Amino acid sequence: MLSFRYNFYDIIDSDSKDKPEQKIDAFIANDSSSMHNNGSVLSVIDKLPVSTPLPLTIEETVDSEFLEDEETVTNLQDVMNNLRLEDKLPKINNDQLNSLVVQARKLENKNIETPRLPTPSNTTIEYQLNKSEIPLAKNIVNQLISSLNERFESLELSNKKEVDRVIQEKKRREVERLARIEAERKRKEEEEKRKKAEEERIKQEFEAKEKAEQERIKQEKLKAEKEAKKKEEAHKLELKKQAELKAQEEEREANRSKYTTNFKTIEKKFLHYKEQIHLIKKDIVEPVKQLDKEQKKILSGHRRKINPKFGQLTNSNHQLQAIANELQNLISQAEQHPLMFKFLLNFTAKAIVHQAENEVRVKPESSVPLAKLALFLIQKFPDLQELLMVRFVKKCPFVIGYTCSIDTENGRSAMGWKRNSVDKWEATTSYDERIGGMMTLFSVITRLDTMIPGLQNPWSLDYSWMILARIANTPAELLTNVHFIVLGSWWDAAAAHFLHAYGNQGAKLLKLIGDNLTSVVADRKYVGAARLRILMEDWVSNNNITSFPEMDP
Repeated sequence: MLSFRYNFYDIIDSDSKDKPEQKIDAFIANDSSSMHNNGSVLSVIDKLPVSTPLPLTIEETVDSEFLEDEETVTNLQDVMNNLRLEDKLPKINNDQLNSLVVQARKLENKNIETPRLPTPSNTTIEYQLNKSEIPLAKNIVNQLISSLNERFESLELSNKKEVDRVIQEKKRREVERLARIEAERKRKEEEEKRKKAEEERIKQEFEAKEKAEQERIKQEKLKAEKEAKKKEEAHKLELKKQAELKAQEEEREANRSKYTTNFKTIEKKFLHYKEQIHLIKKDIVEPVKQLDKEQKKILSGHRRKINPKFGQLTNSNHQLQAIANELQNLISQAEQHPLMFKFLLNFTAKAIVHQAENEVRVKPESSVPLAKLALFLIQKFPDLQELLMVRFVKKCPFVIGYTCSIDTENGRSAMGWKRNSVDKWEATTSYDERIGGMMTLFSVITRLDTMIPGLQNPWSLDYSWMILARIANTPAELLTNVHFIVLGSWWDAAAAHFLHAYGNQGAKLLKLIGDNLTSVVADRKYVGAARLRILMEDWVSNNNITSFPEMDP
């Protein structure tokens, strides 16, 4: 709190002691100008400078934060100036006050000469006090001091109230300022919360929409995949149905041709497969060259994985099953891309036939696992049947009983002859061995039941009957050694199963090719014919036909 202390003598001497050099405010005893117009002596109070502020004392109880505030101190100073304390002091008779003051000082300083106050006549008046007048003077002074003290206390109280008001006003303004700051902080905080909430809402809406869109795309994809799978299954079912109908028709045709052969029909069939070779190049091989780099890379990788599998076959059924599953998986990966899928099937067909003409020719019993693998893939992928038959007919047309003259270039090419590195036709021995290997594989396929339960072998033993009948009915002038190589290869691969399936009718056909047909070309000394006759005679003598051993578990 602010406190103001006023002392009577300080009021009188506040200027005279501190500023003697200011003559306008100094006390001059003999100056005639110091007299009032009414002739009374000027009092000391009259000489107080109006502009001199009263002493201001600030107690330590005031809050330091307000003292440090320059604005607060300025406001307080303005308040003090506005109080005009000189107007609020009690009005005292100047003559009486001067007399009392002089007398009081004279009592205190007996050895000091009484001040000489100016008079209208410029005479020195000496004030002398009797001892009896001292108590009265003291009493008057005391009363005056008491009155002044009361007035000062009143002023101090008033001043304190004003100071308190200013401080309270300052505090109020400070509180309001802090309240405004706090309100602004809260407003900004609420605004920030609202903004974050809005951002979060927008984010959640966006995430919800994105999630919904992803879910929609996912469902559409699943739906499309489901429909594609459904169409694929329907397509496979249709292909299967067509294959069965075709097989039935071929079976009926084979039955009709058991004892008779329509060579025009055979030639028409041959030309159909030759045409398929051109269509494969046009619709599969050439378009694959237009695929992008990534798709070509995928196909190349699949080819590198598929090709070695056929050479890894052994006499183990376990090994066969593992390889079959691997090939099925590799080929299935391309089913969603028709062109790539057909390309891999065509590549697989070529690999099977290539394995037969190179490996089976050397080791005929290796045809058993290869035949089982080929039948498994045909039953898994029905489209492979046509492609594989095309490859067989191209290199070994005997699988459909086709024969033509080899006296011309086109004739040799049609019957599967190959040219060597110097563009000459391969040796007859090489040709016979290759044809024998491919015929062995095809013959084993015809005597297999099935690789997948519930499905039929599209190339059953009826195909074997058809081949034997057509070769047996071939004009003698077209028969060559390779025809008997074909029949001998077939005998090793399927004769035992054929005899078991067809009984006496089958036995008659075996004797027809082993005895009658070989007799027709006896003068030509064909090695293949001689071997076939030996096989037939061994069967007749021992009543047994030896076949390839079955595979291990």
